[in-house]
Amino acid sequence: MNDRLKPAPIPRPRPRPTDHVSTPPGRNGGKTNGAFQGAPNGNARTVVEHSVYNWVELVYQAFGLEVPSDKKAVALLGVRESTFADGAGADAAAMVKKEKAAAGAVGETADITEAQDLAAATRAEDRFTRDKKGNAQTAKDNSIVKFNDMLYMVWTEEGQDIDQHVEVFRCTIDPGANESDTAGTPLLLEGHAYKAKPTNHKGKSGALQVYSGTAPTIRLAREATKTRNIFTNVKDAMISAHGGNGNQAWLFVADEENTSIHVHWSLDYGDSGVVKNWSTGCTVLAHARDSDRYKKDFRERWEAAPNKDELPYLVVSSKYLVMYDDWQAELRKSPGTKATVASVIKKSGIPLMPAEAPAVATGRLPSIATEGFVKEVQAAIKELDAGTYASAPKGSDQAVLAANLRASLLKLEVTTLVP
Repeated sequence: MNDRLKPAPIPRPRPRPTDHVSTPPGRNGGKTNGAFQGAPNGNARTVVEHSVYNWVELVYQAFGLEVPSDKKAVALLGVRESTFADGAGADAAAMVKKEKAAAGAVGETADITEAQDLAAATRAEDRFTRDKKGNAQTAKDNSIVKFNDMLYMVWTEEGQDIDQHVEVFRCTIDPGANESDTAGTPLLLEGHAYKAKPTNHKGKSGALQVYSGTAPTIRLAREATKTRNIFTNVKDAMISAHGGNGNQAWLFVADEENTSIHVHWSLDYGDSGVVKNWSTGCTVLAHARDSDRYKKDFRERWEAAPNKDELPYLVVSSKYLVMYDDWQAELRKSPGTKATVASVIKKSGIPLMPAEAPAVATGRLPSIATEGFVKEVQAAIKELDAGTYASAPKGSDQAVLAANLRASLLKLEVTTLVP
């Protein structure tokens, strides 16, 4: 037959994802192909499965943020204390396999449960990653801080209702070492709207610089004693005056002009999973710079993103987050239920949220401070205002110290949580 006489091909609909579809305006969950549960009347029952992408969307919304919907736009979510039982003994190939399982799950599966490792002691513990004497690093390669955090990277190629993509990387968000020339250990705040953009790390390309608002400004907490990754008592707040906080004593949270806090590489770890001296405030992936995992799966993805100069980066903790496997298992108890923002938050893990506040953006979620810390700081402020605080440095202006503590609590976003 003459090719010109052949009938035109019948247009076929674009194939839909076989594992998950998030269709506006419903979003946060869609029908899963092949899923079936019989209803009592014998008819088929619609089963709604929720992808890891959907889960990340809801975590963002819990903090009043949105995952960008533009094609190929990338968003990052860091979850402290969440994975791999610290990754001890895992070689690079095994680690990547677990990362892929954590990213590609739809519903509760053995792979995702193993990848997130619900038995990991770190899931339930506070972030005391120092030894009993407060040492994070007793020698150059003797840090006891672990690669026990997860970094989620999400994007869509053609639109959130057509495709959704996730990669997960084992990492550390907590510092493994202390810089000798800083006034305190720099810590990223949870729930804060950070951004990231391409930069060099130690003279090599392929890293991301973390910033707040407009670079090079970044909001950092600095722990004064250099012994903890979480604020537990007022001594943690007694930071010395330094350039980053405008040379103001006890201003322990400040918007600094700082270009040194990065997201970057380390090694393809197969040892005990310790961070060593790779991090002093950066987010560090447990993968080498030249590995395919870092170079192709991580770096090439955000380098191709239209928002590469302002990638949203949100940091949270598994202490109050319902991790994906637990979240999906709970949703399966009520097939067809649309997931809500509150479903990804555990109020029991939020010591600073008042009982009457909802676990959504209208309430305040914690950062890196205990309730005891906030109460001690607020008590100190009252005494400083009265000029009677015995622990104030001799000759100091107690009113100024009070103002700096008060300003830090405002930036920590916890002043409304404890009367």
